[in-house]
Amino acid sequence: MNAFMLYRQEKYPVKTKEDLVTGSKKAAEDWKKMSEDDKKPYVDKYNELREIYKVAYEKWYEVYGKNYEALKKVYE
Repeated sequence: MNAFMLYRQEKYPVKTKEDLVTGSKKAAEDWKKMSEDDKKPYVDKYNELREIYKVAYEKWYEVYGKNYEALKKVYE
């Protein structure tokens, strides 16, 4: 997920398949016209979520990482 996707999710929620297509087009048009200041809340939220994910992934990898790597080799 990136900042644009957060914006798209908030402004153009998907309820149908058509919403996905039309909402994405409208969101992309809007996003291109937005100033950096207007995009900033979404960029900040993305950065916050990315940091949370990094910490969670590091904790997960400490516990399960070696087993995951071994299992991955078995199923390759």
